[in-house]
Amino acid sequence: MELLKNDFLELYEKHFRFLEDYGFKTISNKEDSLGKFLFSKNRTTAIEISLEPMEGGVFVRLIQLINGKVPEYPMSLDSKTAEYSVDLDWYLRYKSLTPINRPSMDDIVKLNILEKVLSKYARVIEKHCKNILEGDFGEFKDILQYIKKMNMK
Repeated sequence: MELLKNDFLELYEKHFRFLEDYGFKTISNKEDSLGKFLFSKNRTTAIEISLEPMEGGVFVRLIQLINGKVPEYPMSLDSKTAEYSVDLDWYLRYKSLTPINRPSMDDIVKLNILEKVLSKYARVIEKHCKNILEGDFGEFKDILQYIKKMNMK
């Protein structure tokens, strides 16, 4: 597992280099008991990519900056910061696109597929999230309502 965490930044920099075209810079590379977390941002948008063994894999969150800062992580859908970030999988569902099949941490380790997973996330962001990378968050409130509706089912 430690080897995966060591490779995470290197693989991120390899596959997410396209973010530089949108003015993104890596602002944080931290590790704690929950996993490894990378934040990149430009003047309007942040992207968090995390490797979380306890939660079961790789996660990507698209974030609207507030006054140039990453808002507090929303602990619930009713949190006042919930409308400023969205999980990439929820964004894809909202757009009627197929969410990424998120392999388990066991599969990532056993099959040695961290690079494949990060590459897939990078391609999806590059293809489907240009509006967000450029600072268009017009859909975020609608996505939050969509998530709430889907969670009620």
